[in-house]
Amino acid sequence: MNQTFGSTLQTLLKMNHLKVGSLASSLGYDISYVSKWISGAKLPSMKNNDALMRNIACFFTANATPEGKEAMEVQFFQGIPVEDEQALESALEELLSRAYRGGKQIKEENAFLYNCLIRPKNYNGDSASFLEEGLKQACRNQNGRPLEIITMVPFQMNDNKNLPFYDELNNGCPKTRPVRIRQTVYMKGMREHVDVYCRCICTFMWYSENVTYEFYDVDFDTDQSNYAFIIKDGLLILNMGSCITPLKNTPICLMTSDEQTVSSYYNIISHYLHSRQQLIYKIDPKNAYNNNLVLSFLLGKNGRYLIRDMAPIFMSSRMLCNLAEQYIPDPETRKNYTRLSRLSFLLPKQVIIYKAVLIDYIVSGRLHIFGKTVVLTQEERAEHLHYILDCFRQFPGNELIILDDVNPILQFQDAGVSVFLSDSACFAIRDGEEKVDGMYHFRSKELIECFNQFFDHLAGVPGDYQVAGEAAFALIGQLLENVD
Repeated sequence: MNQTFGSTLQTLLKMNHLKVGSLASSLGYDISYVSKWISGAKLPSMKNNDALMRNIACFFTANATPEGKEAMEVQFFQGIPVEDEQALESALEELLSRAYRGGKQIKEENAFLYNCLIRPKNYNGDSASFLEEGLKQACRNQNGRPLEIITMVPFQMNDNKNLPFYDELNNGCPKTRPVRIRQTVYMKGMREHVDVYCRCICTFMWYSENVTYEFYDVDFDTDQSNYAFIIKDGLLILNMGSCITPLKNTPICLMTSDEQTVSSYYNIISHYLHSRQQLIYKIDPKNAYNNNLVLSFLLGKNGRYLIRDMAPIFMSSRMLCNLAEQYIPDPETRKNYTRLSRLSFLLPKQVIIYKAVLIDYIVSGRLHIFGKTVVLTQEERAEHLHYILDCFRQFPGNELIILDDVNPILQFQDAGVSVFLSDSACFAIRDGEEKVDGMYHFRSKELIECFNQFFDHLAGVPGDYQVAGEAAFALIGQLLENVD
């Protein structure tokens, strides 16, 4: 069997009882550099160094022991007079050059395999460290560009929580560097995993100021067994069903950080996504009113809200006008905002609100309205909450659900946005302290249908995770005791 360049050096050193340090010193290299040749971690550079193989051959010729010459003749040089130093040196140079060329060819033709991990899909041994290294490599290749990621399955495929990947992302990527993540969505597949996909959208649509998360409709199916995950300049993960008979029911996970392979896959998929529809668009909140997005939403029926930041749901017209006068200087803008806000927040037939949101509103008085955060007085909070109770009691068709922060569908800590949904339109808002951090318009009717199904599941969580109807009214009454 042909030996590699490193193993050939190691054999020659061992045959002649020589040290790596002696070889390194003779060549004028650091011992750690020569040690990498022997371990196979690195091949020596031949640039402007044509005499390297001859110099190594000279070292072994000059330092060969009688026993070493005999061993070299038996293993490498049968028929060559090893006692003749010139003949031995020429034979050694040819041996080393042949081993080097073989290693160079293997590395060039199969570089992918030098930095590749193939494991059963559920194998966790090296995967985490491989992911971490791939992410670090991508973060090192900055060049002022965003960190680009494409994923074909939701990060939360198996978990109702943020995945450890994001801990690595936050630790490994500079906070000032933008991150762009593109998630493919196959609508037929989404219908089979509604909760997973919708949870992913609610979580990552607004993950942080630095992360842009985009969703694209695609025309091919992906699932846990067949998908790709790519960090540009850093990592490619392919999960694929095995065609090997003994493993035909075992998906195989292939990981590589070979730059050429990663770049090729990324460019192919990125080019394809340019031709696909983006399902959710980030818009300027002001344009939501100017381009009639809110009016279009109001034309829909069966309004359903998921409240992550307290909003002016069922607020009296008088209070709404008073707040508008305080926070909107321009009369015409104030008129439009007030009218549309009143219509918007009197629309819902179903309101799902996290318990943490209600408690925060009771304690702090923070309310998100007119694209900013305002603080209501105790009297204003009490008036608002009493009006909410009156509206739900006067109109039995409306439903109020107070959702536990920890629940099986979407936990409060994982909800990045509030979602406003009807049967024909949907948008989401992330409210910041001073302004709206993000407003998102859902462009796909199929996606809206999936979110209606997701809301059904949220509303249908077991009683241990929610209170509704009279129990919800009673809970708000208890909270009001701390305000009245």
